[in-house]
Amino acid sequence: MAPTRVFCPNEDCPARGQGGKGTITVHSRKEARSRCTVCATTFSARRVTMVYRKKTPVDLLVPVVTLLAHGCPVSAMVAAFGLKAETVRT
Repeated sequence: MAPTRVFCPNEDCPARGQGGKGTITVHSRKEARSRCTVCATTFSARRVTMVYRKKTPVDLLVPVVTLLAHGCPVSAMVAAFGLKAETVRT
């Protein structure tokens, strides 16, 4: 995640939605967390993405979502990728 391309997700922050202003710094590289220098809020790099709070690796989620978008049935992906049907549905 490049800090210059993200913005503060805190709705009360005056810098919300202002990407590229230099208000975001790296808080933790290991945990992929950033920090807003205006309101001091820390947040996950995945916060506003489809992979937020998902434990399944991104390298596996992207092909699953792509196949779903093209109409592949859930049961086929359960068999092909070894995932639970509930994981594919969510």
